[in-house]
Amino acid sequence: MTASNGSGTELNGIAGANGKARVVPAGLVVPLQPHLVILLEELQVPFDTALVKWRASETKFIDRKLQGFCLPYADPRAYKDRLNSLISPIGWREKYTVDTTATKILVTCELNIDYLGCHSATGEEWSKNENAATAAEAQAFKRSCAGFGLGRYFYYFVGVWLALGAQKRPISNPALPEWATPAGWRSGLRPPVKTLPDVPPDTTVEAQSTGSQGAATEPKGTTKNVVREICGMESLIGAKLYRGLLKTIANVWDPRQIRTVALQHKVLAHMNGARRGLLRVEAALSKLDKSVAQEIFHSLELNSYNQIKDLHTLQQLLNALERAAGIIS
Repeated sequence: MTASNGSGTELNGIAGANGKARVVPAGLVVPLQPHLVILLEELQVPFDTALVKWRASETKFIDRKLQGFCLPYADPRAYKDRLNSLISPIGWREKYTVDTTATKILVTCELNIDYLGCHSATGEEWSKNENAATAAEAQAFKRSCAGFGLGRYFYYFVGVWLALGAQKRPISNPALPEWATPAGWRSGLRPPVKTLPDVPPDTTVEAQSTGSQGAATEPKGTTKNVVREICGMESLIGAKLYRGLLKTIANVWDPRQIRTVALQHKVLAHMNGARRGLLRVEAALSKLDKSVAQEIFHSLELNSYNQIKDLHTLQQLLNALERAAGIIS
């Protein structure tokens, strides 16, 4: 089975809370053979804890001590080792395309896995970084892997503030939650509903800055341009999906209430992804008879895509429409 970029079978959540494969509603996706379902489940299993590292996405001094807002990650070699062990070195291949702008290097990775199809993604890095190409390539590769479920569990972390030492690395790594370990995942544990990240006192909204109407001011460290971009996404993706993403990703109703820059960027990335998905929905609809499209919408209990509230429903709709339109097989 071959799929085009980003349009393969929905991978996120194939395994249910009891660790067994969930049944996908008929007509929405092409049923997978049992051995491929098992393969997809194995790709989703977290990496061994010894392979997980932590990196600061932003730093600041708190009580004269350098601290960083850190998120976990694994090196590309860990991803490649997993692919080699499950699929063999000849069962998958990647292809890279490099583009440049005046300030950035952009690398697109197309990852093909035999019998599962293809996913591609883009990584970027400022060109002033001497390792820009390597960093962008690693980012693109790992994002492509996430399309198959590999390393996708990292997306559920919201970050933690840690004391930093030499080279701005954490002095000590925090313990991983049990669901983010191979044993915990295999026992059926899954990430909890996303909540606001742990933040130090000086990044919360200050009570003294609250206006007479009780409206919260922008927190310290906020990138105003990012907040402005998030606000502008409502007209592009629709009010229901916009509010749904704010609530599920950041647990807020107003982007100005998002308390860290890292979380702001995460919300914006998801909204941009939703926008790209909606554009593909519109392209698929243009190739379908109205009656066929209506049948697909009704199968998802929708009258139009303006009623979509989350990315999972959007992915289901996109898969069904693109298959019906012959865009993917």
